[in-house]
Amino acid sequence: MRGTRKLMAVAASCVLAVTLAACGGGDEEPAAEDVTPSEAPSDALDVEIDEAIEVIPACTSYFALDLKLSEINSKPDAKKKAKKEMLAELKGLSDTLITDAEEAYISGDLPERVLVNANRIQKNLSRVEAKKGTDGIKKKQMRRIEKSAARIERSCEAAGDMLPQENLDARTA
Repeated sequence: MRGTRKLMAVAASCVLAVTLAACGGGDEEPAAEDVTPSEAPSDALDVEIDEAIEVIPACTSYFALDLKLSEINSKPDAKKKAKKEMLAELKGLSDTLITDAEEAYISGDLPERVLVNANRIQKNLSRVEAKKGTDGIKKKQMRRIEKSAARIERSCEAAGDMLPQENLDARTA
């Protein structure tokens, strides 16, 4: 994450330096040659707008967890084996969320409360017996998980990562 930001900062500095040199840069001598479109900076510096927006990995992990929660809520009549698999996936996603939330907190991308809420989700999921699958999640635990998830979602939105349309569609289905 930090390496990407440093790389983007260096690239932006280079582009700024080239632009200032092309414009004359103030009191300095005018540029010896004019820059034509064929002499523009390399394609490596051309970045599409969608690619320039940096996505926080912790939010991506949360979005995956949210999608899985929506899937669990939409399939209450799933077979026992499928419920066990969904619980295992949910626990794995919560582990990934904690790892990514720690990195986001350390780098300053997200506040500490995201890590706290990710730990709450994992704590509630760890209390569920694997053999019961998603049926083992009590209503009180699910409420706590959903409250913590909502807090993480608000933090991601505040950081500029909005919930994907896929998640919104899954919630309404």
